[in-house]
Amino acid sequence: MMATVMEIYWNLRALMALKRVSVGELAEILEVSRTTASRYKNSDIVPPGLDHEKLTRLCELLQCEPGDLIKTAND
Repeated sequence: MMATVMEIYWNLRALMALKRVSVGELAEILEVSRTTASRYKNSDIVPPGLDHEKLTRLCELLQCEPGDLIKTAND
């Protein structure tokens, strides 16, 4: 029997649009360059280098839970 593979997607772009958060604001809060913030925003997967501290700041900025940033193909 073959295991089902769950597809997981990074949902930051949608949450930023919903909360009207700019790439500049994201960069400032996460203390990263605008280029890195843009990569985080446009990524389809959880960005490498996103540590606990950055995830916490991100959730505070977007007023969300970590699970809100991750979606599956079934969502």
